[in-house]
Amino acid sequence: MQTLTKPGASIKSSALTDLLTAALSHVHKSNDLPTLNAVSLSVSDGRLIAAATDRYRLIEISTDLEVLSDNFGPLLIPASEIKRALDLIKASKTNYSILYVSDRGLTFSASDTELKVYSIDGTFPPYQHLLNYTGEYEAVQRIGFNPYFAADYAKITGKRDRKSTRLNSSHANI
Repeated sequence: MQTLTKPGASIKSSALTDLLTAALSHVHKSNDLPTLNAVSLSVSDGRLIAAATDRYRLIEISTDLEVLSDNFGPLLIPASEIKRALDLIKASKTNYSILYVSDRGLTFSASDTELKVYSIDGTFPPYQHLLNYTGEYEAVQRIGFNPYFAADYAKITGKRDRKSTRLNSSHANI
């Protein structure tokens, strides 16, 4: 585990790689909507939270931090910068990475290499109300299934233990 020398957070490199890779799978693919071609990163209650959407799919994923100096965010980091950060983390082959927080972005630090990324202006679409459903779920007679979305989901689940994900249906009401 690494010691922080300025405001930021320490995280296992494998957990950070999994989190950023999962978030990238849900960003908008072109630059015409910059807030959707970005990952929203924040820290709250000792967890790093990443959110991304392309208007049709939404992901919010979080992981525990090893060391935390303070909460921050949300910061909108462009997908291209997240890809650069992933390249840095993978190339460093270190067990821990550090995120240093500045007024306009983050610095990813792995081994002796640092990458400063800047947050873009804009507001990530509100989504918490979609995830905090407290009503009662009802069975449905039919379900629309898009195999491409299932393929994207399969790319992000089971990464850590390398197990595949299986969706089962009993042909009864779902």
